[in-house]
Amino acid sequence: MKSIYVILISLFLSGSFMSYSANIVYPWRATTAIVKTGDSFEIWFNADANQTVSSVQLKSQFLTLSGTNMNITNGTWTFDPVSGNKYNQKIAITIPAGTPADRYDLLLNTSTGQVTSFGGVKVVKEFKTEYYVVHISDGHLYQGGYDSDVILQRKSLIVQMSNIMDTEILIETGDNMYNVRNHPEREVEYFLGKSSIGTIGMAKASAATFAVPGDHEGLNGNDFMQGTDQENSDFVNDYWGLQNHSFKYGSARYMMLNNAWGLSATNNKVYQYQVNEAIAWLNGAGAGGNFLLTAGHNYDRMFHFINNVHPLNLCLSGDRHSQGNGNPWEITPGGPRISYTCNDLRGGMKYIIYRVNNNTGTFTLPAGGTGLIEAKASGDVNIPSTWVPRLKQTFSAANNGTISTNSVTVENKFPFPILGGKVRFVVPKGSTYDVTNGVVSQEFDGTSVHVVDVSFNVEANSSTTVYIAVEATALNDIKSKKLEKDFSIYPNPYKQGNLYLNLNGFNEEISIKISNLLGQTIYQEKSINKSHVEFNLSGKLNDAIYFISVESEQSKITRKLVVQNR
Repeated sequence: MKSIYVILISLFLSGSFMSYSANIVYPWRATTAIVKTGDSFEIWFNADANQTVSSVQLKSQFLTLSGTNMNITNGTWTFDPVSGNKYNQKIAITIPAGTPADRYDLLLNTSTGQVTSFGGVKVVKEFKTEYYVVHISDGHLYQGGYDSDVILQRKSLIVQMSNIMDTEILIETGDNMYNVRNHPEREVEYFLGKSSIGTIGMAKASAATFAVPGDHEGLNGNDFMQGTDQENSDFVNDYWGLQNHSFKYGSARYMMLNNAWGLSATNNKVYQYQVNEAIAWLNGAGAGGNFLLTAGHNYDRMFHFINNVHPLNLCLSGDRHSQGNGNPWEITPGGPRISYTCNDLRGGMKYIIYRVNNNTGTFTLPAGGTGLIEAKASGDVNIPSTWVPRLKQTFSAANNGTISTNSVTVENKFPFPILGGKVRFVVPKGSTYDVTNGVVSQEFDGTSVHVVDVSFNVEANSSTTVYIAVEATALNDIKSKKLEKDFSIYPNPYKQGNLYLNLNGFNEEISIKISNLLGQTIYQEKSINKSHVEFNLSGKLNDAIYFISVESEQSKITRKLVVQNR
C-alpha cells in the first residue's frame, strides 16, 4: 500500500510541476473554471522554453473529452503584481456542445509531458435559478497538537454531503493547510483525498471549489509575519495559484480576495490592487450582476472599499473560529451587517450553507439564524466512527455499471429540506431507463457505462428513495407475437386497498407474480382465467418499486408497480 501511495504522490506532483515552471496558473487549485457547454474559456499556462502544447483534454471519472478547439496566444503577462510571477501562454478552448455537466480534470498534452489541473473545470448546461453555496474555513491541517486525519474526515464529510446537495460553489476562507513545502504528500491528501482513511479532497467535489489565503498561509513557520509580502505571495502562487480571482455564475458576481496579511481598516497595503481589480471588473467584464459576493479571511478588511463603489450582498470570512455565533457582522463600523464568519474545522464541524437566487439576486440561510449548521447529527466530534451525517445516501446494490436495477435512499437529518439534490446512477449501456421519485437531469454514455443523474427533493428530517430500472416495455419477455396481449394496473402508484389488473387478450390460464428489485417473489397467484383481477395487498408491500408479471404458456408481460404507502 505504501508503494502505491508514493506513486500517487509522484503522479500528483509531476502533474502540477512544483518547480513553478511548466505549470497551469488558471484554473488551478484555488480556482475552478465554471463553463457552460458550447462556451469558451481561457487557460493561463507558464510554458518552459521550447515547450509546446499539442492538445487539451477534459477527463472525468467516466469519460475523456479530446479534440477541443484550441487557440494559443504567446506573450508575457504578470498575474500577481506582489510576487511578480508571470505566465506566457493564453490557451482559449471551447467546451463542445453536448458535453455532460460534471467536474473535470484539465489535461494539457505538451512536448515534455502531461500537465494536469485536478478538478480544474466545472461544466454546466445552464446556470441554475437557485443553487447552494457551501462555506468552510480554518481547517489548520497538519498544525501541531491536532489530529489532521480527523480534520480531513470532517472536511471530506462536508464535501460528500455537498455532492448529494448538488452544490454549485464551495469556498474555503483561509488557514487551510500547514507546511506543504516540506511535505508534498499533504497536497495529495488535501486535493485528492487520503485513501487509508477513506476521505475525498477538494478536487473531488462536484461543486466548483475556491480558496483564499489566511494569515497562516505564509512561507515561513506558517505565519505571514515571518515572510515578506513578496515571499508569501510567491509561496501562495506556488502551492495554491491565484491569491485573488473574480468570476461569474449566472447573474451573480464572486470576488475571492486575500485580505489576511496585515491589512487595516483604512490601508490595504500592497494588496490595494485587488480592490482596484475587483472594481474594474465590476465596471467591465463583470458588469450587470444582481448579486455581489466577496470572500476573504478577515470579516472587516478590504470588503468595504468595494462596497463603497458597488454595494455588496454577502461577504464570507473565517479567521475568528467561534465568532460565527454572532453572525452577521458589520464589514466596517456602522456599515452593513453582511459578513458571515464560518467557525473553524480544526475545532469542530460547523459550516454555512447559503441558497442563492439567480433571478432576484438574494440569498437565504437554510439553517436560519447565524447560518451555521453542524455536519453531524450526532456523535463525538473527535471520533469519526461515531458520526451520524446530516445527509447520507445508501444504494441498495453496487452502483458500478454492472446492475441495471437499483435504488438509493437519501436520509436527510438537516432541519430544512434539500431542494434539487442529485444522485448519480451508474448502470450498463444499451438500455432505456425509468426513474421513480426523481427527475432525470441528464444521462450520457461514459467509456464503459451509462450514467443517469437524477434530481430529487427531500423534506427536513426525512428520507426518500429514488429508483432506477430498465424501462418497463424493455422488461417484457414476449414469447408470442400476439402483440394484442397486454394488461394495465390501477391504482399505480399504489397505497392501500384493492389493486386491479385489467387483462386484454389472455384467453388461457395465467399466473400473476409480484417481485421486488432483487427478483424475490412477494406475491403469486396461479391458474387464473379472468379478464379482470383484484386483490388486496395492504400492509404486504413496502415503499419501493415492484414488478408485476402476467404469464401464460405463450407469453409473459411485465409492468412496473410503484408502492407509496405514505
